[in-house]
Amino acid sequence: MRALVVNPWITDFKLYDEWMHPLGLYLLISLLKHNGIKTDYYNCLERSGLQKKKRFGTGMFEELDIQKPEIYRDVPRRYRRFGVKTERFEHDISSFPSPDIIFVGSSMTYWLEGVVATVQSLSSRFPTTPIVVGGTAAILCPQVLRTRLPGVVVVTHPLSSADDRLEISSDLPELRTAQWHRSILPGLQSVRGFLHGPILTSLCCPMRCKYCASHNLAGKYTCRSPETILAETDYLIDTHGVRHFSVFDDAFLYRSAEHVLPLLYSLARRSIASIHAPNGLHLRYITRETADAMRAARFVTLRFGYESGSRHHSGATSGKTSGIQLQDKLRILTDAGFSRKDIGIYVMGGLPGQLPQDMLAEIQEVASLGVKPKPVFLSPVPGTELFDYYLPQVPQIAVDPLSHNDMLFVALLRGWSLQAMEEIRHAARELGQLVR
Repeated sequence: MRALVVNPWITDFKLYDEWMHPLGLYLLISLLKHNGIKTDYYNCLERSGLQKKKRFGTGMFEELDIQKPEIYRDVPRRYRRFGVKTERFEHDISSFPSPDIIFVGSSMTYWLEGVVATVQSLSSRFPTTPIVVGGTAAILCPQVLRTRLPGVVVVTHPLSSADDRLEISSDLPELRTAQWHRSILPGLQSVRGFLHGPILTSLCCPMRCKYCASHNLAGKYTCRSPETILAETDYLIDTHGVRHFSVFDDAFLYRSAEHVLPLLYSLARRSIASIHAPNGLHLRYITRETADAMRAARFVTLRFGYESGSRHHSGATSGKTSGIQLQDKLRILTDAGFSRKDIGIYVMGGLPGQLPQDMLAEIQEVASLGVKPKPVFLSPVPGTELFDYYLPQVPQIAVDPLSHNDMLFVALLRGWSLQAMEEIRHAARELGQLVR
C-alpha cells in the first residue's frame, strides 16, 4: 500500500514562516511507516530556494492574490493563497507514484479555504483515490469540511491519543499504534530540505485556558523521551546541517526540573546556533536555573504568554501571571544574560469585558518594562469556553470558520472595530522600536 501525505496551501491576509512545521503530519508519516505503508510527502508551503532567507532561517512564502470572501470585504488588506504556485504543484504531484490513499492536514479553522483548494486539486489528479483530512480544523469543524468536501473522510480525533489501533474509516484498514514511539524522525526523513528544525518535548498541555483547545487536539499531556527528541535533532544537524531550531510545546517549561532541564543540558552540547520559542512560554515557570539552562542551550527569541495581567481577566487566561510577577521574571531573564530586545510579551485583545483602551494600557505597561509588546487578538476556537461565551453575541462563528480569523473576530465585538485593532498594532510597533 502507498500513501501520499500533503501539507496544504494556506489562505489568509498574512503568513510568515516563523519556524513553521506540520508536526501532526510528521507524526502521521511515522505511524504510516510503522505500519509498513510506503509514504510520500508533499509540502505546499515549501519555500523556494530563490527566495531571500531571513535571519535564523525564517522568511516569506510564495503568494497569490485571490478574491476576498464577502465576510472580509471591510478588512483593508490583500487576501492571498500562500504556498507553491499551481503549476508547480501540479507538476510535482504528477511525479509521485499513484497513491492508494491520500492524507491532507489542516490547521487554523479560518485557513479552511486552503485545505479545500488543495483537496480539490488532488481529487482532479487522483479522482478515484480516497482522501482523508485530519488535523486541527478537521477536529474542530468536521461538519463544515464534510459539507464543503463531500466524499472526503474527516478524522475527528487526535492522532496522538490512539492507544492500540487507529480506525480512520470503516472502508480503510486500521493502523497499529502498539510499539509506536511517536517519533517524528520518519516524518523528518521524508522532507526534502530544511531551513530550520522543530523541537517537540511534549504533547498536549496540562493547562485549561478558556481560549485554547489544546486538550481536545492532542489527547492527554505526555512527555516525550529525551532519547527520541535528541535523535530527531541530531538527524537534522548531522544530515541537513540545521543550526536553528524552535520549540513547539504548548507547555515547554512545565515540570522543567524533571523533563526540560536535562534536555537543555544535552542540547547545549550540540552544534546548535539558536533556539527560538515563538509559541508563548509560561512566565510562572521561569527560575534562575531554567533561565541559565536556556541561555546555555542558545535560546535567542523568547515569547511569553502574558495575555493580561488584569485580575478582571485572570479567569480567561488561567491566571498565567501578574504585572508584578512579570517584572520579577524579566529580571531573572536579564540576569541570566538575555537581552530585553529579544523578549516579546503577548498581550491579548478580545477577552470578556475588555475594551481597546484596556488592551492599549496593558501594551504600554509592558513596553515600560523595556520589552516588546506583541498584540494578539482572540480567535474563537470551537470546543473552548470563550467560544461558547461569544456564540450568542456572534452566532456566525458556529457555521462560518472564516469568522474565527484574528484579523476580524474582535472587530465584531461591542466596543471594538477594525480601526481600533489597527491602532493598537501600530502603537505596539512604535513602542517595540524603542526597545534596545
